[in-house]
Amino acid sequence: MKDNLLAPNELDKKVHEYIQYFDINPLLPQLEKVPEGQILEVLDKTDSANLYYQWLACLVRAVKPQQVLELGASIGISAIMMVNQIKDGIIYSVDDGSDYKEGLKHWEAFNREYKNVIKVEGDDLDLSIYPKDFDIKKTDILFIDTAHNGEQLQKELDLYTPLLKKGCIVVMDDIRLPGMFEVWEKIKYPKLEITNPCHYSGFGFLVI
Repeated sequence: MKDNLLAPNELDKKVHEYIQYFDINPLLPQLEKVPEGQILEVLDKTDSANLYYQWLACLVRAVKPQQVLELGASIGISAIMMVNQIKDGIIYSVDDGSDYKEGLKHWEAFNREYKNVIKVEGDDLDLSIYPKDFDIKKTDILFIDTAHNGEQLQKELDLYTPLLKKGCIVVMDDIRLPGMFEVWEKIKYPKLEITNPCHYSGFGFLVI
């Protein structure tokens, strides 16, 4: 992984440099199972801020992680966006199956299998769900997008951040939802909120 020791504002600037030249059109055939409304979000063509799908893709492109851990896969859009930017790295994509959108189940946006994506089904607060060869200390990017409440986010941060290596980037969605922002404000690691332009309900990241 490169550039993992950049300050949050410098890292965000680098990601936006990649976004300027990011062409999403080659990915659209892989997103054919995604509902139209969410495709508009992926394209960032709604009336609200939704650049975060492209931001995640360009973060992966800029950082070149060897391991990404995604907590809360939902139907799999974020995983698709990220895996297309990974060459030799692996994404562990975790979901407990409780977040259904428009009749679609977890990872149901996938129209193919990706050798770089390892699906992990279960409660992310239970570390025993991971494969035996999983090593959390190899994680370069942790993306948290699970239950969207402060209690869950706090438990995830308490469990995972002590296990992460220095320089790991922890990205959090929906930090402006009730209860979430209070958790975000208490975080002591270097961090940056990028709700605008990334996501109308809140978006931010920190660097361990």
